[in-house]
Amino acid sequence: MARIPAANDRTRIPCLCLALALWLFAVNVSAAEDAAQRGIEAFRDGQMEQAAAAFEQAMASSEQASASLRYNLGVVYYRLGRYRDAIPLFQSLISEPRHAPLAHYNLGLTYLALEQALTAAQSFERAYLLSSDETIAKLARRQLERLDLDDLFRGRAGIRQPWRSRIDFLVGYNDNPLLRPDRNTASGDAFAELRLVTTGYLQGGPGQGLRLVASGLNRQFREEDEQDSSVLSLALHYDWQRFNWRHSPGVSHSRLFDQSRDIVRHHTLHYDLERNLGQGRADLSVAFSRIETRAEFESQEGHQAVAGLGYRYVFGNHLIRGDYRFIRDRRNDFESGDPQAPPEDDRFEGFFISQSADRHQLSTLWRYRLSQQWSLNARLQYRESRFADPFEARSGGERFRENRLDRRLEARLGLSYRFAGDWSLTLRGSHTENDSTLNFYRYRRDRVSLGLGLNF
Repeated sequence: MARIPAANDRTRIPCLCLALALWLFAVNVSAAEDAAQRGIEAFRDGQMEQAAAAFEQAMASSEQASASLRYNLGVVYYRLGRYRDAIPLFQSLISEPRHAPLAHYNLGLTYLALEQALTAAQSFERAYLLSSDETIAKLARRQLERLDLDDLFRGRAGIRQPWRSRIDFLVGYNDNPLLRPDRNTASGDAFAELRLVTTGYLQGGPGQGLRLVASGLNRQFREEDEQDSSVLSLALHYDWQRFNWRHSPGVSHSRLFDQSRDIVRHHTLHYDLERNLGQGRADLSVAFSRIETRAEFESQEGHQAVAGLGYRYVFGNHLIRGDYRFIRDRRNDFESGDPQAPPEDDRFEGFFISQSADRHQLSTLWRYRLSQQWSLNARLQYRESRFADPFEARSGGERFRENRLDRRLEARLGLSYRFAGDWSLTLRGSHTENDSTLNFYRYRRDRVSLGLGLNF
């Protein structure tokens, strides 16, 4: 007959189990420390295989490996040429603010060893922006200067140099500059463009500073003079980095000119946020613009609000970016005639054309670095515009009304060749289709251009 356990037996069993667990934990901690110390000594003696084995044993003996242990094993794997094994160890450190700058820098070195220049550059950029250690910042900047990847850092001043500028001259052909719905009546025309952009820090740097961005564009057509235009833009941003967030509030002013006459002026307030997320970078942006026009373009006056979300991901020599933008336009609209007049009255005849719309825009960009000189890029953009009020035409005593919905799809493809350091030659082509519920807003357009650019 089995004996019923006494009360003191029931308390002794759990106490014994707890003591055994504590003893086993102490043995594991001691084993991990001993293995880690052997790894350090083997590393100092240049015995990398023995160091790797010791650190691996320490990892296996630890319930939660310390940051220093993961870092040390990553360094040893790098020294052994086991780059793909080193990557997850360094990646495990980037979520810890104290270790993130050095982890990003080492990731950059590791991706360089794997000949993944774009991914390496992104890691060096993060190390530079996040580091409060001047030594790490200088090392990261030196690597970025060596890589010289304008595809990745276009418009990002203060990393490679305090000021960055680029000028482009393009010649090309547009088969439908007037956006006519009937391709049979559309006439193409040659054009030339000159673009200039410069950006730099008036005070401070990327970690915290006041940044200026100035740009200009001039487009001239050979025959369609009424399509000639120029744009000038000036913007001020105040950038600062805090932990994993990069803030950039600012103001901007831009002007559109038609044959040297001021047509449209935009006054804009905006706030941009960037954050490293996973192996990529996410960004949020909001902007509000007040739009003013010349008297004959009064229907375009009003305001515009924009909210956007984007994500950029770099792997190997590929860069992929996706964007979503919601755009709310509220304009004065265009109206002629008197809709309240009797239908037989001449004043009744006229139009109402809504310039106010809610737009949803999706974009994706893919860029591939074929070699040090050659790169290929493609862009696809879809935009849906739903206008606030129906289009209305009044003629012959009759009234025609229809809601307007536009769907525009644009595809671009480009091939670039860099030579003589900062020069580049770019061949681009694009195809645009706009489908609309109103036939006279439907169009197709093809463009091709050849451009020469210079970074300085």
